Amino acid sequence: MGVKRYELSEAQWTRIAPLLPGKATDPGRTAADIERCFNKLKHFRRFATRYDRRTVHFLAFIHLAAVMLWLR
Repeated sequence: MGVKRYELSEAQWTRIAPLLPGKATDPGRTAADIERCFNKLKHFRRFATRYDRRTVHFLAFIHLAAVMLWLR
C-alpha cells in the first residue's frame, strides 16, 4: 500500500512533490516520461538488482547512470 499525503511531513512532501508525475493536462513532465526513465535505468544491471547495500552508494550509482544516459 502507498503512503497517503497526510502521512507525510511537510518537509517530506516538498522534497518528493517535484518527482511526482503531473496530470495529462499539466505542461511538463508526464507519467510516461518517468516510466521511460526507469526503463532506461533498468538496463543497468546494478540498478535493477540493487547490489549496493548502502543507500549512499545506490544513490551515487543512480546519479552516474543518469549522467551516462544524458551524455548518449
